[in-house]
Amino acid sequence: MLSSLPVAFEIVLFYF
Repeated sequence: MLSSLPVAFEIVLFYF
């Protein structure tokens, strides 16, 4: 679950 936190953040930053 901890690995999902940074992954989602990176995806959002990459998407924006």
